[in-house]
Amino acid sequence: SWLSRRFGIQQKNLFYRPDAAPESAMLLPRTAAGAEEVYRKFVYDNYTSLPSDFQQTVDRWEQRLNQILEENPEAQARAMESWGNVIRLYPPGRYDHPLLLADWYALLLELTSKYDLDTPYTPDGADFVDYFLNESHRGYCVHFASAGVLLMRASGVPARYVEGYTTVVPKFGTASVLDS
Repeated sequence: SWLSRRFGIQQKNLFYRPDAAPESAMLLPRTAAGAEEVYRKFVYDNYTSLPSDFQQTVDRWEQRLNQILEENPEAQARAMESWGNVIRLYPPGRYDHPLLLADWYALLLELTSKYDLDTPYTPDGADFVDYFLNESHRGYCVHFASAGVLLMRASGVPARYVEGYTTVVPKFGTASVLDS
């Protein structure tokens, strides 16, 4: 798929080919399979890296999370149910399908942080994600997404932060995506 934008018009057109989706992909030719293997290595080498002191950030956040769970049995039950889903489907230390793990982290972020459009700026010299997780506990989409990416990476799942648009795509044709 690709986006096109006409000059002076605050609308984008999304072009999509359903037959190009991965579900309908055939086996890759030898050269493409080699390129895919190189790309997978690139992804793991580049999208699993973490800041050198991120483990300290996680440790502090987990202490606060544990305190929240101890004080709130309902939150603890939700967290245990979510984690049970992850463990039931995937052996410990192996996350071939990261969606349940992402759901788990989304729940933990929901339990420890508040969505707030009036979040104060991160102080000079402070780490953006560390300040969100361990100091302000307030943020909006950028804060939650950045923290989520680093938490996924800490679990060995390659992750990137990406912003974009969403729309309902018809079976064939184009879909308009408004700037709003």
